[in-house]
Amino acid sequence: MTSRRKTSISRPEGREHGSAESADALDVLAKAMTEKELLQAILDCARSLSWSCYHTWNSIHSPAGFPDLTLAGHGRVIFAELKRENGKLTNAQREWITALDEAGQDVHIWRPSDWLSGRIEEVLR
Repeated sequence: MTSRRKTSISRPEGREHGSAESADALDVLAKAMTEKELLQAILDCARSLSWSCYHTWNSIHSPAGFPDLTLAGHGRVIFAELKRENGKLTNAQREWITALDEAGQDVHIWRPSDWLSGRIEEVLR
C-alpha cells in the first residue's frame, strides 16, 4: 500500500498587506500553486467551516465544462471553477458558468491569488 502525502497550502502570514514585497511574494506563490493544491486548500477550509463538498474526480462520462467544485451549507450552494493563476476557461466552462449565473446561482472562478488573498475564505464564512 502506498501512502499519499496530503498537500495543504495555507495563506502566508506575517507580511504587511499592501507592501510591494508582499504583492511580489503572493504573485510568485500564486503562479507556483497547482489546481490540485488549490482544490485541497479550499476543501480543507470548507470542511472546517462545515460545508458539504462535492468534486468529480474522474469526469470522463460527465458533461464537459461543469464547475470543479460544488459546496452546500449555511443556506447556500456555491459552484466554483478552479483555475491555475493564468489558466483559461474552455467554451464549455464559460457556458456552464453563464447558465448558472443567469439562473441566479452563486458561481465563482477561483484562482490561487483568490486563495492567498483570503477572498475564498471570505466567501465561505
